[in-house]
Amino acid sequence: NIFYRAYDFTIPANNFYQNIFQVKLDNNVPKWLNQNYTLPPPVYNNTEIDFFVSATDENLSRYMFADNFTGSWINSTLVNFTGVSEKNDTAVFIKNLTNPGNFSFYFIIFDDANNTNTTTRQKIEVLGAKPLLINITLKRPPNEYNSSTNNIVFEYNYTGPQASSCALFVNTTQ
Repeated sequence: NIFYRAYDFTIPANNFYQNIFQVKLDNNVPKWLNQNYTLPPPVYNNTEIDFFVSATDENLSRYMFADNFTGSWINSTLVNFTGVSEKNDTAVFIKNLTNPGNFSFYFIIFDDANNTNTTTRQKIEVLGAKPLLINITLKRPPNEYNSSTNNIVFEYNYTGPQASSCALFVNTTQ
């Protein structure tokens, strides 16, 4: 307990004396609700990814995202939690991944008492350019074609990158 006085010289009736002063101490670090967050493979360069993790605390304040996508560790600027609850919120960081390679990232969360907690480093592999899709369109025979002969001519249109091999499957049989 600390004794204190507050004086108002203009209106002495407003003077205040008190011998109890209480402070709530917050020594608890924020907690992560889904710390084992992993991204679904594959991730290609020039892909925008939403990184997120949920957190809980008595009074969440802000968070930071750290990554080494450029080859060096970089901390994002501090971002304030913007949810309707001070106790539960989600940290979100959107990043456009432009370099292929193996990288890591993590979140740091702060509460209003400046207690911090850091997630474990998560790994992510970013592959090179996304492969171009091969598109094959059957011209003839028409779909659901029934034939009484053993010789059927297949004609198709093909677009996309060069394929190294080709196989024909009819009713799952090659």
